[in-house]
Amino acid sequence: HPYTIHDLTAPVTSVPTAGATAVCDAGATLASGARVHEEATASPTNEGTEAVTVTRTSLQPCSPSPNSDLYKAASNGEIGPFKQNHDELNLVQLVTQGKNTVLHLNIISEKTTDESFTREMLEMCPALLMQTDARDETPLLVAARCGRVSMVKFLIEKCGDEQMAKLEMMRMKNIEKNTALHEAVRFGHHEVVSILTREDPDFSYSANEMGETPLYLAVERSYWCPELVDEILNNCSLLDTGGPNGRTVLHAAIQTGKEGLVKKVLAKVEHNLMKQGDEEGCTPLHHAAIRGYEIVKMLLEKDEGSAYIKNQHGMTPLHIATAHNCWAVMREIISRCPDSCQVVDNKGRNALHYAVTTQQVYTVSEFLGHESIGNDYCFLNGKDIEGNTPLLHMAAALSWDVQILDALLSHPRVDKMASNKQNMNILDMVNRLDKKQHKKIQQKLLEVLLKHKILKNIYQRSLLVNSHYEQRLTDREKLKEEERNEWNERKKFITTKYKESALVAATLIATVTFTAGFTLPGGYLSNELKNQQVIGTAVLSNNKAFQAFIITDTIAMVLSTTSVFMNLFLTIVSSDQHSEDLVSYYIGTMVLAMVAMGLMVIAFVTGTYAVLSPSLALAIATGLIGLSFFGLILYTVTRSKRVVELFWDLLHKVCDLLENVCYLPVILFNKVCRVLHYYLFIYPYWKLRSTIRKCIENGIDEDLDPKPKL
Repeated sequence: HPYTIHDLTAPVTSVPTAGATAVCDAGATLASGARVHEEATASPTNEGTEAVTVTRTSLQPCSPSPNSDLYKAASNGEIGPFKQNHDELNLVQLVTQGKNTVLHLNIISEKTTDESFTREMLEMCPALLMQTDARDETPLLVAARCGRVSMVKFLIEKCGDEQMAKLEMMRMKNIEKNTALHEAVRFGHHEVVSILTREDPDFSYSANEMGETPLYLAVERSYWCPELVDEILNNCSLLDTGGPNGRTVLHAAIQTGKEGLVKKVLAKVEHNLMKQGDEEGCTPLHHAAIRGYEIVKMLLEKDEGSAYIKNQHGMTPLHIATAHNCWAVMREIISRCPDSCQVVDNKGRNALHYAVTTQQVYTVSEFLGHESIGNDYCFLNGKDIEGNTPLLHMAAALSWDVQILDALLSHPRVDKMASNKQNMNILDMVNRLDKKQHKKIQQKLLEVLLKHKILKNIYQRSLLVNSHYEQRLTDREKLKEEERNEWNERKKFITTKYKESALVAATLIATVTFTAGFTLPGGYLSNELKNQQVIGTAVLSNNKAFQAFIITDTIAMVLSTTSVFMNLFLTIVSSDQHSEDLVSYYIGTMVLAMVAMGLMVIAFVTGTYAVLSPSLALAIATGLIGLSFFGLILYTVTRSKRVVELFWDLLHKVCDLLENVCYLPVILFNKVCRVLHYYLFIYPYWKLRSTIRKCIENGIDEDLDPKPKL
């Protein structure tokens, strides 16, 4: 609830010495009656004086303001409580937490329809007329927002003959830079708009923080309150036509699609508004190109030069109309400005480039069948920055349409054999289509191409040159092929290095781990010990660290030996033509060697710990030094993004390899089962049946049943 908290006035009764605290509860109260606790702390400063810090804390929750009855009376329009306490009240300071005066409360509540309360209050305190709330809003601005017509008239008349005061009140803005007229237009109160514009017709109401002028707001809301625009256009002599994002009222009028509204605005606005673009450079004609023929016609009658203006992308209104298949708009622009077809966008594309990507043959026919531009060679064969004519642009954009292709190739002035900067013509683009994804459309396109004699002859010659009907490689594709071959050679070189490095490393690791398995740390039990049953076993066999040493050393030996075997085996079965298929296996052998190396380090750490365990400090120090190997490896790997990617690639390869290795016993078992099933059941049954039938047929030599296959 908006209650006012007045300033505290109870002082600290005594200043304490440095470091001490004085507590005072001198009856300090808030306006709502809450008690306040006060603490003052003194501390010495650099100048030798003492700084005092005062802390005040409310001891009780705030109770309702004693002015709440007055606020309710103002909302209900009751003047009695104010007259009774007239001498004691300061109406200027009687405000809510939102700084609303009693006039604001009365206007907002709308419980009273007459102005008797407002009249009485202004007689008691005239300053309330211009007093604002926390949003810098006067009672007039609040009344305009609420649509209080009679209240707006009364507040304006209250200024009397003071014309300057009246204009100042009407032109005052809130924190969002909105005037009373802005608020009246925003909420569609056309009667309030009529009053305000008649009282101050010579003021150009500027835009608010959002860039909206009253006229712009009125145009935007014309679909449900068309009287707003008429009131402003008819009453105001100075019009600010701006809007947000660089748009104008003409942009807003065109967006509504109302021809009558556009006509009204065109009659009032200045001529240069036709060429003013929004933040994307689009003029009113750009927006009208997809709104309707009649609006475009009105704009071109006003200014034909706007048909040549480009937006930020270099697109003219004709480009936009073509892209949206607005045929009537296209005809209107071409009839009035035929040379606008020659204007190209930032990528060098004219209107026909846009037409071929619409997949609407009628749109293309509008240009091909035109008397003037239909015979213009430069327009029909104009090239963009990639060297594509409209015919080639359809192929480059993959906007294939059989009818459009036929219409372009049938036109006598279209260059059928034009090539782009990649030295590709329409035949090359059709042939390079993916046969899996575009098989059907490729067949239809070839049928259309072969209907034309020139293309048919060229296509047949290309077939004679290439016996396998392969696609011709362009210069760029040849370059890519050379790069691919170079990478394959490099891959073979890298594979050889992988194989050699993995073989050497795995061999050394296998040798070391095999030797460590028989030269155990701590040695073996000898004859000198009493227990003769355990002679020759490891002394530290019950030590946990020793057990970890044995396990990790064994795993490292197995992995390294497996890596050596795989390298030797792959060397035997590999050949030059299949070397690329074996890259993943060579990478897998390297991974096995790397894992075995890590396990070998762990085996060394656990073995030394088992031997040095009586000297715990030395054992821990040795273990930490040994395990620093993994820290150095992690640092080296993370420093190179390439190494990280290679590491994960190696990890995936070894996972695939392990999966194949694990699945190998299943394959062998299935094969053994099939062989046993054949020789134990299938073959004996066939042999017995064949023998019986031979006896029945009196000695026929050949078998009547074919021998079953394994």
